[in-house]
Amino acid sequence: HRVIAALAAERLPDQGTLLDLGCGMGDIPALVRAARPDARISIADAYQICLDATTAKLGAVEGAYLLPEAEFDPAAVIDGEFDVVTMSHVIEHLIDPAEGLRRALARVRPGGALVLAAPNPARPDLVFTNLLQRHYVNRGHVCAWDPSHWRNFLERIMGLKVEAYAADAVYLVPGALGRALADLAGGALAKAAPWWAFSNIAVVRKPA
Repeated sequence: HRVIAALAAERLPDQGTLLDLGCGMGDIPALVRAARPDARISIADAYQICLDATTAKLGAVEGAYLLPEAEFDPAAVIDGEFDVVTMSHVIEHLIDPAEGLRRALARVRPGGALVLAAPNPARPDLVFTNLLQRHYVNRGHVCAWDPSHWRNFLERIMGLKVEAYAADAVYLVPGALGRALADLAGGALAKAAPWWAFSNIAVVRKPA
C-alpha cells in the first residue's frame, strides 16, 4: 500500500483528483491523503461496507461509487476523468482483464496516470508452499502474471506506455515468519530482487 500510494501521490498535480478503484478498507487513499492533503479523492468498490469504512477513515471523499462486481464498468456509475487512478489487486479478479484495464484507463484524463498492481504468483513464499503441495489461490482470482508475463501483457498485448515498474516487499517464506521478515527487510529485498516482490506494480501513462 505504501509503494502504490507514493507512486500515486507524486503524480498528482496541485488540487489533483484521484480515484481508487477497489478501495477495500481505504489503506491506499488514506496514505495518499496523508501525503497530499490537497488531493480530491474519490473511491469505488463492489461492497458498500468498504465504501463506508474508507469514507470513515478519510473523513470525507469527493465521491463514493458502488461498482457492481459482475460487470466491471466504471463508466456506468462514475462520471468524469481523474488525474490519477489506482487499481490494486483488482485486475486479477476480472473475467476479461484486458477489457477491464481499458475501462479503468478510460477514467484517466489524457496525460494522467494509472497505478496498477496485481499479485505475483512467482514470489518465494508461494513457490515454497507449492513445493510442499499446499497450493493456494484466492478463490476470486481468474488469472495471474509472473513479472515477465506482466510486462508482456501491458506493453506488447495492450500496447501501453509504462512509465515505471515498482516492487513492494519480498516474503521469503509463508506465514507469520514471512511477514516478520518482510517487515524487517522486505523493502530492501524488493529493491535487490524486484522479481520476487509480493506485487507486480506498474505506472501506465495515458497519452495526452
